Amino acid sequence: MLGKIMRKRQFRLLIQSSLMLVVVFLALLGFRLVYSEGLASPAVSSAAYSEEISKTYDFKFGPNPFAPSNATSTTGTFIPGEMFIASKRCGQCHTDAHAQWRQSAHGNAFREPFYQKNVKDLISQKGIEFTRHCESCHNPAALFSGALTKNTKVKRPFDDDGVSCIACHSIQAGNNRGIGGYVMGEPALLVKQDGTRLLDVTDQQILDDIPSHRRAIMRPLLKSPEFCGACHKSQVPHELNDYKFLRAFMVADELQQSSFSKESPHPFYVRDKETCNSCHMKKEPAPLFDVSAKQGKLSSHRWAAANTAIPTFYKWPNQLEAVTKFLQDDKLGVDIFAIRRKSQGVSAEELIAPLNRKNFKINAGDRITAEVVITNKNIGHSFPPELRDFYEAFVEFTVSDEAGKELYRSGLIKPNGYLDEAAHNYKTYLVKADGTYNDKHHIWRTRVFAQNNQINSGRSDLARYQFHVPAATHGAIRLTARLRYRRFTRVFSDYVLGKSVDYPIVTMASTEYLMRVGDNVPVTVDPNDKTVVPDWRRWNNYGIALFDQRQYPLAIDAFSRAAELDEKYWPMAQVNRALAYICLLY
Repeated sequence: MLGKIMRKRQFRLLIQSSLMLVVVFLALLGFRLVYSEGLASPAVSSAAYSEEISKTYDFKFGPNPFAPSNATSTTGTFIPGEMFIASKRCGQCHTDAHAQWRQSAHGNAFREPFYQKNVKDLISQKGIEFTRHCESCHNPAALFSGALTKNTKVKRPFDDDGVSCIACHSIQAGNNRGIGGYVMGEPALLVKQDGTRLLDVTDQQILDDIPSHRRAIMRPLLKSPEFCGACHKSQVPHELNDYKFLRAFMVADELQQSSFSKESPHPFYVRDKETCNSCHMKKEPAPLFDVSAKQGKLSSHRWAAANTAIPTFYKWPNQLEAVTKFLQDDKLGVDIFAIRRKSQGVSAEELIAPLNRKNFKINAGDRITAEVVITNKNIGHSFPPELRDFYEAFVEFTVSDEAGKELYRSGLIKPNGYLDEAAHNYKTYLVKADGTYNDKHHIWRTRVFAQNNQINSGRSDLARYQFHVPAATHGAIRLTARLRYRRFTRVFSDYVLGKSVDYPIVTMASTEYLMRVGDNVPVTVDPNDKTVVPDWRRWNNYGIALFDQRQYPLAIDAFSRAAELDEKYWPMAQVNRALAYICLLY
């Protein structure tokens, strides 16, 4: 009996020893395979990795491996892809930040279908090397690992993370050039006082040395507009379009030129200082007990702005709600400020402004031109910002009688989901070399911006709508104006998705005015109601809109009216008048 037991024990020991040898063999084999490729092992130094990658890398744009982007690394060479650790590692402690980031535009900058379609078009039409221009801001790990070359062997587990935690928090410096205008450091989770950088550490090692973790992850740069401007500024270089340098957008510059920066010499309005972070990273509750939360709140890593498409595609209601709430948070103003009335048999038009502050009369058969002022009230840059060629911002204007019958409309969505072509919109129209409209965001094929409609920070635009009061109309006529926003244009979303899908259209601002056929009297306003825009500001916004449309004599008159109505604004109104006079005369 004892001999039988001993034989069983010997057999178990033999099996265990064999299994251990298999495990060790596989581990060594795996290490050898990774090491022999020189692509993913921490055992391989950055210098050795870069040397190995360079052997097969296509330096298509010269010795700079990251061109035609403006990004570089601290050494000017490649960084092992494995050093860009998965963001879920950070999420073990930074639970709320990670959950918010995962649903953000940053966390999905590479994988979401709208970008994927665009970058795959670029690869098929020009080659993967050209995507270095894009990936410096959409997938930094792909750029710095050397993955963006033909027949690469670089493994790409980082693609799902887009602009990952470690990518943003490893940036050491920035400049104002855009398209990745930053310097990427080698990722680290601890940086000792002597400068030693450590990445392969445990959570406990981090918790035991928080000062070193802060040195690795945080620096004043990350809270500055210049940091965000490294990517939120764009151009099309001649290497990409085989033509010439074209500026695409410059949100960082627009912020600096706005009143919110406190650096603009003459803004139309004086505002408190704001930065990118103060608008897009406001404190929000941290219900998942994030270690960085203070008093139960954390700087939001949703970066709520205007991208309603990503949360709609992935069905993330919390992110969609945050973005929608941000868009509707008093960012823009819409004011049916005036009408110009022309009666039958009378050659001159009568200006009635402000519309709800005047006694006036409307007759059936009158020709009415409604003047709608749209103001960029509380955005620190242009509206819409950035890639206006495939974003859709427009004014919807309707006129109806008291029975609800529509008498006039502009800017409505057609049954097929496409926007009315005659809508007053805010869009950039790109033109290709053959003179056709570039509506697929193939920026490498762009030769000229035929039209670029936007409203800069603190400024206004004027939309005009003309209609006739029908002869048989009696009673009230309702004028309604709404500023609406959709991501993306229907032609682009249909192209990407390969089917017709209704994506959200957000109403950012709206107003209406009820006037009667016959006599109209001023609307009574509560002087204590702070939501009511004072008349001097309405005249000033009207003047700004006229000024930007180069209608200088009318702008001078509007600024004069603003000066008359508010003595505190009088000095600035006089400067506004002077600017209009200078533009008129010179």
